[in-house]
Amino acid sequence: MLKPISLLLALVLVLSLAVVGCSPDPGDTSADDGSPGESEETDTDEGSEPIETPDFSYLTGAWTVGTELTKIDDPAMTAAADQPEAQWECTVNRNAMRLVTSLHEYEGTLTPEDGGWVYEATAIFLDDTGATWTSTIEVHGKPTSTDLDSFAGGMTGTLESDADGHLYTATWDIEGTRQ
Repeated sequence: MLKPISLLLALVLVLSLAVVGCSPDPGDTSADDGSPGESEETDTDEGSEPIETPDFSYLTGAWTVGTELTKIDDPAMTAAADQPEAQWECTVNRNAMRLVTSLHEYEGTLTPEDGGWVYEATAIFLDDTGATWTSTIEVHGKPTSTDLDSFAGGMTGTLESDADGHLYTATWDIEGTRQ
């Protein structure tokens, strides 16, 4: 049987090893010293400023958007795709935008592009028969006034359903004016 002093020494030795084993290695960069470890990503390069999300809030609001259909892959759908004037109601939150038209409600993302923006979005809806329709759009826009109350660009859109498949893909030239 071990003597009490031997047990005490064994306990001290085990605790000492545990404390040494749990201490951070001086060369360990992942210790919680307030700096990121090597495996953590940051949104800045060494010596550069943080990358900021562009301010697209000027797109929030009501817009009258003129559209000119320039191309469609199914000419039989021209009447459905050719709507020369639309009303858009936009809500922007950082790089996300919700776009409500008289026909659809789109949710998507905004990204910067050559002094303007690209909006990629999808609207999903059910018709009277229960078919699910998906409308996708990609809008490239650029402000055309210094007060940011107008823009111009192009839009590509596709419409398809789970019942009827692909309906059309079309492109439009667009011009928007704040209401």
